[in-house]
Amino acid sequence: MNEISGKQLSVMIFFIPFVFKMSMLPAYLYETAGVDGYIIVGIFAAVEFIQLWAVLFACEKGGMEALRKKCGDVVYFVVSCPLLFVIFIKSILFVAEIVNYVSTFLFYNIIDAPIVITLLLICYYFAYKGARTVARVFETTIWLLPVIVVAGLAFGETDLHGDCLLSVFPNGGSDILRSAAKYLIYTFDFSPLLFCKIKIKRKGRIGLFSLLSVAVLMGCYMIFYCRYGRASFLIDCAFARLASFDTVISEVGSLDWISSILWITTAVLNLSLKLNAVAEIGTGLKVKRPVSIGTFCVALGLVLLKAFVNMREVFLMVTSGIQYAVFGIEIAVPIVLLSLLAAKKGGTYAPKS
Repeated sequence: MNEISGKQLSVMIFFIPFVFKMSMLPAYLYETAGVDGYIIVGIFAAVEFIQLWAVLFACEKGGMEALRKKCGDVVYFVVSCPLLFVIFIKSILFVAEIVNYVSTFLFYNIIDAPIVITLLLICYYFAYKGARTVARVFETTIWLLPVIVVAGLAFGETDLHGDCLLSVFPNGGSDILRSAAKYLIYTFDFSPLLFCKIKIKRKGRIGLFSLLSVAVLMGCYMIFYCRYGRASFLIDCAFARLASFDTVISEVGSLDWISSILWITTAVLNLSLKLNAVAEIGTGLKVKRPVSIGTFCVALGLVLLKAFVNMREVFLMVTSGIQYAVFGIEIAVPIVLLSLLAAKKGGTYAPKS
């Protein structure tokens, strides 16, 4: 249920850092750091892939399942449960971004509640089916990228202003660290892979797709800023707007639907992978898969529908001090996992409970 091949992983590590960094984040970064935003997101992606290698190394040692078998249920609970907090906070942000995209870009004058409920039901299904199903759907979505490029170049138009990138480091780069610290919540999305069985035959392919993801992400930010210039901080749903190639909607439609399918699909899959980790944590703690996913989705839905009114409120919450706890847990869990497995292997850890 949670086996992922090296080929599927390559596609996943291309999209996972990409999807939510190409939504609201480009506008947020431009608002605080100007065109330095593409440098900041490059740093985010590079650091995230360092975490990926730590996660994959942990997976090679058996991941969270090996921890439970070798160190016992108590240790497994202590190490894995902080990830529930991380997944919950990030899920609040990601669901809010998907809802914002649907209610402001795809449709107008619609209420959020049906979107939230529908989204959670879809994610529940994918999470219940497991990481293997999520990985297979990820694998098919890659073919939408050449379709977007070919259709856009053939039928679309674009108006880029390269001089917009010349104002890099307007304050000597002093805004970079401040802006990066403000949006740490958008880093480190590979932790759910700790609950997967990954078969990697060619490690070079993983490195290649990691570099490709960083390069494409930075390139998209540069094109986005060249397209919208000083108005970039006003433009949300960055990928969909960029991939529409400025086409005008006609009586028969536009090119927006292609990019919409790709972004929504990858966003839902990204969220479903996190819910799959919730299910695996529950399984390790003797909680049935439907119960753990269902309880998590209900709690998430109640928070989104009752506690927050709009995307701005969600964003202010997740970028407060709570994001530093999320950031620290994401870093600490793979390190603690590897340390415990190494200690157990060396015979210095307590016997299984």
